[in-house]
Amino acid sequence: MPVSQSQIDQINALVRARYPLYNFVHPETIIVNATIPANTPAGVQTNSAILVNGSTFSSFPIPQSQVWVITDMYITSLNADPQDAQITFMKNGIKPLLVSAPLSANVVTNNSRPGIPAPLLYEPNSSLQLPAAPIVTSGTTTVTDTFLISVTIYDASYATQ
Repeated sequence: MPVSQSQIDQINALVRARYPLYNFVHPETIIVNATIPANTPAGVQTNSAILVNGSTFSSFPIPQSQVWVITDMYITSLNADPQDAQITFMKNGIKPLLVSAPLSANVVTNNSRPGIPAPLLYEPNSSLQLPAAPIVTSGTTTVTDTFLISVTIYDASYATQ
């Protein structure tokens, strides 16, 4: 079940209370490429490529002037040769916040897709990693699945004190 409006309202109130100068709010859709190499055993994580502002990161550093709240994940379609995987939403390389449902369950046209069950908060100077792990041992070819994450960015870059 995707994030509800009441959950969004609660996280919005929390961010505004903790970070009162982070008052420029804008939504972003971030593209992520999860590449599963050939013959990867089930459950073995590989780094995903997070595309932000034209650059690619395996670990994206949240700027000091921003708070990121992830509210959804989805894929637009399955590859012709999909390698079903689960994504772990990591913070600072050590703290797993969520292990997603399989990518195949998160196709945007699936009316019952699980998405993100609760908002995921990434504070200033934290980092975001999204390793992918195949559900079963991958086949003999490398497969890349592209998925998207919806992020609300609270930004203090424009704050006046």
